Amino acid sequence: MKKYLKIAVIFTTLFLVVGGYFIFANRQEWKTYTNTDPVFSFSYPKSWGEPEIYQNKEKDEFDVSFGNSAFMISNGYYFMEDVNGKRPTVPQLVQSYKDDMNAKNEIKDFQVVNIQVDNHSAIKVSANNLNGSHYNDVYIYQDNQNPDKFILITGNRTFVDDATFNKVLSTFRFSK
Repeated sequence: MKKYLKIAVIFTTLFLVVGGYFIFANRQEWKTYTNTDPVFSFSYPKSWGEPEIYQNKEKDEFDVSFGNSAFMISNGYYFMEDVNGKRPTVPQLVQSYKDDMNAKNEIKDFQVVNIQVDNHSAIKVSANNLNGSHYNDVYIYQDNQNPDKFILITGNRTFVDDATFNKVLSTFRFSK
């Protein structure tokens, strides 16, 4: 009987030590960033440091990035414009993953999921590149009726694991 009690005490102690480590090791301090135009906010781990911010209101361009763009929120201004000076829509961008994969340029495989972010329609693309890198892209429609206006959240999964990416995404809010 004493033998079983000792074993139970050892397993209980081990469970508490290991469980406690994971609870406290995963506890991070978070900060909140608020953008002014367009107005949105999100929380991020304090360990990421301060974001680098680029904004050009005349050209309707912005991005907020961390870790040399390993995590970035932008309006996709850097996508090439077509001959009419128009940026691609979200459906066109999602199609480009398929086109790229079929051409064996960069994309090895990807998955597309429709989600909601702060009550806005969004599309999440998780992609694996031929070079071994992995990333998540989330296209959030600013106006559910207009595929031209979106916020793009990108996370390189080497820098930002899926759990942290999803936690940051869950804090994203459009403000009035």
